[in-house]
Amino acid sequence: MGPSILGGLAVLYATQAQAPPTFRIATNIVQFDVTVLGPDQRPLHGLTRDDFTLLEEGVEKEILGFGEVTIPDAADAPAWVRDETPDVRTALDGRVLIFLLDDALTPHDTQTLNRVQIVKRLAGEVIDRMGPTDVAAVLCTFDTRCAQDFTSDRQLLKQSIGRFTPKMFPMGAVAYHWDRQASGTAGSLAKYLADLVGRRKAIIYVTPRQPSRPLIWPPIASRGSLEANVSEQATIRAFESAIRAMVTVYTLDSAGLLPLIDRDSTKPLPGLVSLQAQRRLHIDANGNSTAPVPEGPTRFTGPPRSLSFETGGFTVSRPSEFMDGVTQIFRETGSYYLLGYEPSPDKTRTYNMLSGFRSVEVRVKRPDVQIRSHQGLIPVSRPSGPEAPKSAASALAGILPDPGLPLRVAVAPFATVDSKNGRFDTTLAIVLGIQEPAASSPTADRLEVEFRAFTQRGDARATSTQRVDVTIPRSPHAAYAEVLAELPLKPGLYALRFSADSKRLGQRGSVYSDVEIPDFANAPLSMSGVMLAVNSGPVPTPRDLFAKLAPIVPTTTRDLNALQVATAFLRIYEKRSAQPRPVLLTTTMLNEIGGIVNSQTDTIEADRFVATRSVDFQYRVPSATLPGGRYLVRFEAKTGTAAAKRSLQIVIK
Repeated sequence: MGPSILGGLAVLYATQAQAPPTFRIATNIVQFDVTVLGPDQRPLHGLTRDDFTLLEEGVEKEILGFGEVTIPDAADAPAWVRDETPDVRTALDGRVLIFLLDDALTPHDTQTLNRVQIVKRLAGEVIDRMGPTDVAAVLCTFDTRCAQDFTSDRQLLKQSIGRFTPKMFPMGAVAYHWDRQASGTAGSLAKYLADLVGRRKAIIYVTPRQPSRPLIWPPIASRGSLEANVSEQATIRAFESAIRAMVTVYTLDSAGLLPLIDRDSTKPLPGLVSLQAQRRLHIDANGNSTAPVPEGPTRFTGPPRSLSFETGGFTVSRPSEFMDGVTQIFRETGSYYLLGYEPSPDKTRTYNMLSGFRSVEVRVKRPDVQIRSHQGLIPVSRPSGPEAPKSAASALAGILPDPGLPLRVAVAPFATVDSKNGRFDTTLAIVLGIQEPAASSPTADRLEVEFRAFTQRGDARATSTQRVDVTIPRSPHAAYAEVLAELPLKPGLYALRFSADSKRLGQRGSVYSDVEIPDFANAPLSMSGVMLAVNSGPVPTPRDLFAKLAPIVPTTTRDLNALQVATAFLRIYEKRSAQPRPVLLTTTMLNEIGGIVNSQTDTIEADRFVATRSVDFQYRVPSATLPGGRYLVRFEAKTGTAAAKRSLQIVIK
């Protein structure tokens, strides 16, 4: 089975700032995530286990595990992070977000265009705040055509959200079907995330009406019609699944926030300037921002008994609070404490609509704090005892990559051109890096690696399995062994999964990515992926695999020191059947604040494209002359109205 939103495949990931803590082994331990806010609504850092008290059903429980987790967002990263997808992916921890767009309950009426625009705008602002370690998926409550599997690619997420279309027509008596659809999808998504233990999981629910539970669940015998039962059961499932999976729901009220839309739908909302300034702005009915109101934190909350309130989230429904609400979502999902405890054994209850539910209260021994957490939990039974051995292929089965064996991957699509018949054969070049611990002497390891590519519908398109022997050099530091591979793929968009199993370490891991293979033969102008070679980088296996594809030996290394020489390589293609034309190639290097530190423009004459319809280009990274920091190297090619762009990200130490 290939990737799909509800099938649990096709996930991407990027770099990590801090891993969640490890909990001591217990037969039925649960992890409860808690955000603690100070009077200014900012997370409090540096709390210890002794600052917390956890009560289940009013009885204090011992805290068996404790740790603080901090995850960056785009406000902590260079501005270009919002527009550029990392060219190297890893499998470490960050936020796991799902954008749930409620097309079922969004009216299809005279305001349809505005409703579509507000959903795009609300979700787009959240996407722009995603950090380098975050992944997200998109799903509509009714129409599966807007679905997008987990990815860190902001453009793919926005394209998926662009397919949102309101579906609710005035249907009178059968309106309950729409409500059932929305509640049922919310419950299914929450259930889908249940196995991601210790991860910060959030649903960004864009809806004009979120599910709410009644003050008291009515007894089964007095619940009225079958139609009411069906709708109520969907609501029960939504609450139960969200509580069981420890998923936090943040609701963006698309009806209440509709005034944010400009009449011409062209003016953007206030962006990161207002976010970084952390000031509330007043936004009028036309979307124009006026003078800021007096400072003072908004204590975001949700309607009592709503899905957001019960799961430790909140609802944003006022236009003047929207941008601060987005900021607050990332504050709370990016800074939290994990508390581990062992629930009490099940006990007989006279009535419990959510079977197994236990109320949980967390207290903090600090004055004037606000605590965000679930109102309770439903323990999930997990098998005890040692796990059965897994193969490298089993590391590909999770909905998120397995970080047990640290991996990183760089992929680059290429076309090889036959000079005799002009045929373009496309392939994906892969460099997989496997982190090995420090070795006091040269050490051998046998790796079992697997490479797979799926279509966006989940159909398998290419698979490669290798067993390779590598030698880990003597070093006081951890090192990466690198494996090269090729997958023949036709033009199109693919979800990629890679795994490795180390015999030396007895560990396995996986890393996910995605790639678009250009139609090199028919696009007016296109570019291969970018490869980077480093003079003192790891020696890959097999070293000469790409000898006919590229004049360099690529690496996943992106952290450079001043003594290392790094060379980027790419290939530029013109349409097979067109008259060759000159190409203007601009290479720009940007620092963390977006300043240009190096720029050059090269003109590639048309006659260089005659023989193979392609031209090679190399760029020497000026690492010796750059101060430490993060950099983006951007390659932009143009000919006539056609353009193509590639980029890579590096760090100078």
